[in-house]
Amino acid sequence: MVKVNYDLLPVKTHYFFFMAAMGPILPFLPVIGKQLGVSEVVMGLIMSVIPILFLFAKPIFGFILDYFQSHRKTVFLTLVVSTTVFSALLWLVPEYKLVPVQQQVACGSILNCTDQVALLDDIDCWVTLSGEKTTALRLAADNTSYCAESTVVCQLGSMVHVSCQKRGLGFYSSTTFWMFVILLSAASIGYNVSNSVSDAICFDVLGAGNEKKYGQQRVWGTVGFGLSALVGGYCIDWWSGPRQVKDYTPAYFIAVVFTSIDLLCCTKLKLPVLPRSQNILKDVLKLVQNPSIATFLLFAAFIGICESFIIFFLFWYLEDLAVTTGALGHIKLLQGLTVAAETLVGEIVFFPLSGRILRWV
Repeated sequence: MVKVNYDLLPVKTHYFFFMAAMGPILPFLPVIGKQLGVSEVVMGLIMSVIPILFLFAKPIFGFILDYFQSHRKTVFLTLVVSTTVFSALLWLVPEYKLVPVQQQVACGSILNCTDQVALLDDIDCWVTLSGEKTTALRLAADNTSYCAESTVVCQLGSMVHVSCQKRGLGFYSSTTFWMFVILLSAASIGYNVSNSVSDAICFDVLGAGNEKKYGQQRVWGTVGFGLSALVGGYCIDWWSGPRQVKDYTPAYFIAVVFTSIDLLCCTKLKLPVLPRSQNILKDVLKLVQNPSIATFLLFAAFIGICESFIIFFLFWYLEDLAVTTGALGHIKLLQGLTVAAETLVGEIVFFPLSGRILRWV
């Protein structure tokens, strides 16, 4: 018979629902920006600046939680809610619109793009049916012909409506861009700080001597993250229908629902009273001077640098592959499956084993 530790149950449920709330949004943030018109270079710049903000945000909130110990739960719940609010507000980011050039083009003249055709990179074109963007097109360097990134569904010999607009620096001074950057930064900071605080609370609840049981608690977050990313990806594709411009409404809805459940779970958290540091800065500096901790910090920084390429640009790469294979209609499901494979196949195995691995080493 399975024994349930009711003291640790709120920690497990918090991890599950908090990570489940972020699963349909967090991995998709770079490609949400891509859909709005952010280039890969600019997205890389944004993602390189945000971790620097983490360096300031985490110690600040850590100090607040240490100093106002009687209000730790209130501060923590505020962080969780803020993370979801900033994430959900991405739904309100307006599409950047320019007055497009429109024309009628013969269906048979639109061929599939190949490497042999020189294309213009600063102009976006698309086929419009019933007022909705359908197939993305590229304008050839001759300024007269188009090629399709996926098959154009139309009757041979008929005319299709094509619209084009030029991208430029105007986008990067627009409300769309800066609203996205601010909300992306706020949501990312909120998530990372909340995650760190969640881990600290987990260790507080586990108590001295039980630190190696952390993985058994944290694995529930992995389960929630993987499942919700998978379900969220499917729902985004289903909700968006045949449109190539994806509608992330289901993801934001899932985030709000799971965060609401998480708040109920967090109210059951019983945080132990901890001795207050008399000089937090001095104690932190003392820890950093410990060779083992300093080595761990360097290792964590190195792993973070390596992992950033995968975290920030894997979905971007998958979407580029989907363009060449005609799989854009199910791209969010494929991206959700990617997250599920990472979490439900890899992490779910090693988190429970982490305590034993640490004992071995």
